[in-house]
Amino acid sequence: MLYDAIPWFLVLAAPVALATWAIARRRHRELPVRERRLRLALNVALAWYLLGIACVTLLPTPPGQTGLEWGLQLRPFVSIVDELNSAIDASVAFRIVGLNIVLFIPLGFLLRIRPIGWLPTIALVAAISLAIESLQAVLPLGRTTNIDDVLLNTLGGILGAGVASLALRTRRRSQIRSADAVQQQDA
Repeated sequence: MLYDAIPWFLVLAAPVALATWAIARRRHRELPVRERRLRLALNVALAWYLLGIACVTLLPTPPGQTGLEWGLQLRPFVSIVDELNSAIDASVAFRIVGLNIVLFIPLGFLLRIRPIGWLPTIALVAAISLAIESLQAVLPLGRTTNIDDVLLNTLGGILGAGVASLALRTRRRSQIRSADAVQQQDA
């Protein structure tokens, strides 16, 4: 399924980057060049990430793919427990459960690195995951809509936001140390 998404991503990546660049260029004119470039890079990364997620999760299931058919699973933790109990080995369990977490770590990171708080970050991650699952339910994609995917995706977003918070804290400490060093040299 991932390989089916690559051509779509490649076709759409350049137009998405150009549109993101045009919007960001207008919004951040007043910022210093370095900050403007950083925000542009983050905006393009977020746009490409969302495009990649859409390509991976919203393309129809290829014909003949076994084990994937349309369905609706709205009871929390049922499919997680089923997958962990029926997995042949740990790699199968990771592929099914872990990849739902890993898939949304970058989203949590890219949202949290922006000047928004924890709750808006988590709410956006959960809303994007819920939107994907809702689209999978109403579009003829041959996919199962699963509340556990929303829970696991949100957990991944929280982990990504945590990594971003640590990176921001480290950056702030570094800036404070640099400012202190400059003040000491001036004194």
